[in-house]
Amino acid sequence: MKKIYLFACATLLALSGCTNEISEDGFVDKTNAISFSAYPTKTRAVTGDVTNANITDDNFGVVGYYSNKLYLGTATKATEQYWDGDSWEYKTPTELRFWPNGNMDFYAFFPYTSTNTTFASKNDGTEDPVMTFQTEDDKDQDMLFAVAKNEAKKDRLPLTFRHAFSKIESVTIKIADGSNVENGNINVEVKKVEFTNTSTKGTINVSADGVASYTVAATNTTRAFDLSSDLKKISSSAKEATLVAKLNKNGYLFATNTGTAQNQVIGTGKSLWDGTAPSASGTVEGNGSVSLKLTCKVWRSDNGTDIVTYYLGDDSNYADMYIPLKGKVGDTENILDALIAGKKYNFTIVMQNNVGYKNNGEPILTPILFKVNQVVDWEEVNVTITL
Repeated sequence: MKKIYLFACATLLALSGCTNEISEDGFVDKTNAISFSAYPTKTRAVTGDVTNANITDDNFGVVGYYSNKLYLGTATKATEQYWDGDSWEYKTPTELRFWPNGNMDFYAFFPYTSTNTTFASKNDGTEDPVMTFQTEDDKDQDMLFAVAKNEAKKDRLPLTFRHAFSKIESVTIKIADGSNVENGNINVEVKKVEFTNTSTKGTINVSADGVASYTVAATNTTRAFDLSSDLKKISSSAKEATLVAKLNKNGYLFATNTGTAQNQVIGTGKSLWDGTAPSASGTVEGNGSVSLKLTCKVWRSDNGTDIVTYYLGDDSNYADMYIPLKGKVGDTENILDALIAGKKYNFTIVMQNNVGYKNNGEPILTPILFKVNQVVDWEEVNVTITL
């Protein structure tokens, strides 16, 4: 749907070529205006994941470069686009610009904010990054970016938004049927879930080539879920518990891949812990890798009630337990090696012979198991009795 706006003459003169855009009725013909259509590649909403349907619930910001110089927007403020019910339009009409006689590059972010955003004056590679936008300290929200390079004039320029983060979608723990954990009457009560050495706060930086990376905030915040008001417990009788549910409208964190960008994002470079014990003086959390950390208690009970032995924590205290994240992906033989932007992860922890590890890498549970080393041969004694 084409829209028309009435401008004062002085405003029209401020726009390049505007006198050629005025119709007989004194209205601006927007055929040559820079206008946008936008959609995400996966999912989001203002209070959760973005979708093609709900991206219109919030606004996005966009800047444009012509001949490698900033042409749409300013160095500290993108032009804000809002959904008017039919199409994306300029929140501030006087910020509208018209297509020049050449192709342009565009950089956009979602959701819009007028603060903590910066844009290079040029995108020729001499100023890096071209676009930066910042997470909000009080919000755990999906944030997206879009890049459209070398675009010729269009009635509406389509923008494809990509997720700047990974997401922890769910975490479930199970006690395997017939396992040593089940047979040993082991109970686990979880108070907090944390993904160690992850980051959720900082700046998203987008290069001239359209690749995003991060600058982690000086005071880092890991991805964590507080269960203190709703403790989760598993036992030999209740063998499964959902620690983080898919319905939770949070769980975003910086991707962890390094080197080559995946889904146009380079992560923090943090490796996933594979369960290998740290050096004698090191710790699982201190080695810099990403692991699942459960603040919990672990004990053995008889008949589900009488506590016989605490293996982690005690009657009054919780303690930390670590679980490696390099598990098998789905029904494939592929092993997870990084948390990638635009992917939502559902972790299932199966407790069979053990429930997790201490910070020094020592198993919480070590079943008392046996093997037969040998059977000592009979020693034959021949006795002769002579009467």
